[in-house]
Amino acid sequence: MRSKLPTIIACFLLDARSEARELLDINALITLRLTIEKKLLVDLFQKSCDKEFLFIARSGFYFGLPMGVSVMYIWHLWPYWWVLPLFGGLVGYASH
Repeated sequence: MRSKLPTIIACFLLDARSEARELLDINALITLRLTIEKKLLVDLFQKSCDKEFLFIARSGFYFGLPMGVSVMYIWHLWPYWWVLPLFGGLVGYASH
């Protein structure tokens, strides 16, 4: 048995290598790990998207401020109940 053991192990490793996708589902393992460890998912997302988040924050300020000020001015001129929902929809549509 001891003399055949290296051959048996080599055959086992070759079989395991050829069928690794059936034996181990990497996507399922990653999904399970990130579902269990939510802080790891948040850290991964924040580190990989930090430049995009900064762009979204800055563009929200530069686009939102003029739109918000103009809606405030219109609301001051026409304080009807439908002004804010209407312009809220228009701002939402414009920033979509």
